[in-house]
Amino acid sequence: MSSSLRRAVYMFSGGLVGYFAFAACSAVTGGDDGASSSGGGASSSSSGASSSGSSGPVPNAMADTWYASGSRLKIRYLEGADGSKQFSAWFDTARNDECTFARHADGSVRCLPLTNPPAANAQTYFDSSACTSRLALAQRTPTSPKYGVAYDPVGARMFHVIGGLHSGAVWSKNGANCTDTSTLKATYDFYPVGAEVEAAEFVGATARTEP
Repeated sequence: MSSSLRRAVYMFSGGLVGYFAFAACSAVTGGDDGASSSGGGASSSSSGASSSGSSGPVPNAMADTWYASGSRLKIRYLEGADGSKQFSAWFDTARNDECTFARHADGSVRCLPLTNPPAANAQTYFDSSACTSRLALAQRTPTSPKYGVAYDPVGARMFHVIGGLHSGAVWSKNGANCTDTSTLKATYDFYPVGAEVEAAEFVGATARTEP
């Protein structure tokens, strides 16, 4: 495998989790109304936490306004032995996943899955020279990923991983070209993915501004 291809795979696979953090921040700071209010809550609470070093802790009444469980998304938090609490993640009770608000490829802000192991790279890999059936590239871990993720300039698209390890050839699409990149199997695992999970399957959010 060429050094340039290896670097590209490393940069993409290493940036999967970072993308969601970036997307969540973009959702908060973006100028349109599709930005996530819950993402904004996370940002504001973090700001309060960082400012507490110089101006004292955020009062409980104020901290409680930033996060609130809904009918489907529930707050997950860390509880210290001394009774302290810190927001950890949202938990989607319908999908049984932790999630974070980020930009979906359709332009909306959705609570997209945060899974362990992370969602696998379903961006450019396929199971044949036709480059039509996606494969997800993943770091080697004892557990197979639950989702594959692909990105476009707007945001993320999620796919279900639907089978065990792919045993055949691996092809990579670059523009109109489909190239055999099976040498990547020496370093990474590949999984078949199914149809895209529709955006509406994830909880959406809208930006709100307090009066």
